[in-house]
Amino acid sequence: MERLAKDGVSQIEEKEYYKELVLDGVKDIKKIVIVFCGKKAIVR
Repeated sequence: MERLAKDGVSQIEEKEYYKELVLDGVKDIKKIVIVFCGKKAIVR
């Protein structure tokens, strides 16, 4: 699960999913990854 969370963070950075928010002037952007496995979950 930890590896998947790291992959998710990398994907957010590589694909720049937040770019439109930056262009709209948003200053405080939180990048959150949630990984589920059954009833367990981790947030990064």
